[in-house]
Amino acid sequence: MNETTGNFNWAEVEPLCLLKLLLYKAWLLVLAFLIGSMGVSVVLGNLVSRSYSCSATFAVAARSGASSYYSSTSAASEVAAVYSELMQGRFMDELIFSDLGSVDGSIKATQLGDTNLISLTVTSSSPKDALLIMQSIMENYQNLSDYISSNAVLNP
Repeated sequence: MNETTGNFNWAEVEPLCLLKLLLYKAWLLVLAFLIGSMGVSVVLGNLVSRSYSCSATFAVAARSGASSYYSSTSAASEVAAVYSELMQGRFMDELIFSDLGSVDGSIKATQLGDTNLISLTVTSSSPKDALLIMQSIMENYQNLSDYISSNAVLNP
């Protein structure tokens, strides 16, 4: 090293000494890598959780032979809003529990804009539970019509 200017000169570095130093301190590099890997593993294992989703879209329509009340977009959107509340409510939870027993999952039903369409999404930590809950909903959604109106029906 040139001590008068304070600049580092690579020409004065011995490659054999540098290699010996790296080999001598290699265990520190390996240890640092292992500690970093374990830290990332712990953080990802505790903060990131996998979730699986199933979704379906329903349309609120008039039953055959019913009046044309549900052909109006505003009336259909009002009924769709009520259906979306019932889909994620206690009644649907009880129907699913009677079909499947205790399963892990959440149901989210949202009305798509001011339309008569309802988007239903089931999210669970298990893909099997998400699918079973959606199948149970598809089998039991007709029971909701009895609580709303005898003129409206959900079409998947």
